[in-house]
Amino acid sequence: MSSLVCPGLFSFQNSCAANTKSVLDRPNSAPRLPSLVLDHSGSMSGDQMDDARDAALYMLKQLKPSDRVSVVAFSTRSEVLQAQDEWDDIDRVELRAKLAELK
Repeated sequence: MSSLVCPGLFSFQNSCAANTKSVLDRPNSAPRLPSLVLDHSGSMSGDQMDDARDAALYMLKQLKPSDRVSVVAFSTRSEVLQAQDEWDDIDRVELRAKLAELK
């Protein structure tokens, strides 16, 4: 399983969207297997959490149907928001709702 790690999955610097784009734009015939990990602890409030959520949603929009993705959020504990599955089989509305609930 590959992990998409940019200086921003934990602090989401402005460069994160660019880093995410470069990783996802690589030509590759094999399905990609990104694991997205989001920090939603107290230090990630306000704009930082909004930026993290926006970058996560941006990354998810770049996936192809055969890509497999997992999403984990953590604060004092970790929570699997989406177990690894093919993007085409994931309830995207539910996943977006879970991401929106992260505070």
